[in-house]
Amino acid sequence: MVTFDLSPMKPLILLTLCSVALAAQTVPDPVVVTIEGKDWTQTEFVKLISSLPPQVKRGYDSDKQGWLDQFALMTRLAAIAKQEGLDQKTPFKQQLEYNTMAFLAQIMLNEKGSDNNVTNEAMKAWFESNKSQYKRARALGIRVSWGTTAKEGEKGRTDTEAASIIDDVIKRAQAGESFADLAKQYSEDAASKNKGGEFPLFKPEDKATNESIKSAIFPLKPGEISKAVRLPGSLYVFKLVEFVEPSMQELNDEIITQIARARAIKWIETVRQETKAQIKDPVFFGMPEKK
Repeated sequence: MVTFDLSPMKPLILLTLCSVALAAQTVPDPVVVTIEGKDWTQTEFVKLISSLPPQVKRGYDSDKQGWLDQFALMTRLAAIAKQEGLDQKTPFKQQLEYNTMAFLAQIMLNEKGSDNNVTNEAMKAWFESNKSQYKRARALGIRVSWGTTAKEGEKGRTDTEAASIIDDVIKRAQAGESFADLAKQYSEDAASKNKGGEFPLFKPEDKATNESIKSAIFPLKPGEISKAVRLPGSLYVFKLVEFVEPSMQELNDEIITQIARARAIKWIETVRQETKAQIKDPVFFGMPEKK
């Protein structure tokens, strides 16, 4: 058997391995644009764009060259303003100070309100105390549209005609006819029509569901029929089947949000009580002098 002594090569092997590891850790961050002499790396520019307000980001997405040119102009003008000392002149200095203070105060509130460090014990306690407010509603619904473009040779339905259909459906359902059968016959909601008007569970915290629909459904008792709900281009009517208790897992995000919000409100109230303006000259502020 032939053997090799690698002892003299060990330092070289270790050095090579270290070089490979360092190379793997080094991620290239190329310069993507230069604006007024400043090189913006890819990482820096991505951070800038991701921090923009939605309307500004939409402008960037729709016309990148135009946005970059405008940003370069804004950068130049800001630099000129500083060179001329405008940031130190009244009223600009005071406006900058006030806007900076207001911005910092707002992001402080946002940080407090987004603190997701919530214990399981706190979540369980909140869930037990508030789960009744988040009961889900299982309901059947019928949608009748109006104002839509009619097929060739047909007349479009008016809102009055749609209301007449809904009123008739409500009377027949209240008289004992099967709401599910009425939904199959009259509903124009493609997702629920063939299922007898069965909608996904309605959730009170769901912001995607129209508030008028939630206001019509959640005050009902099981078996009751809602009043007609009028939305643009459609009229709805619902029958509540039952309320379903939510699980803690379903409400996980809502629980964290509400606990963080409550803590933020409590924190700001504490800070508010500790923070008072001491008026030295009431007359200056148009206030009565203290006696």
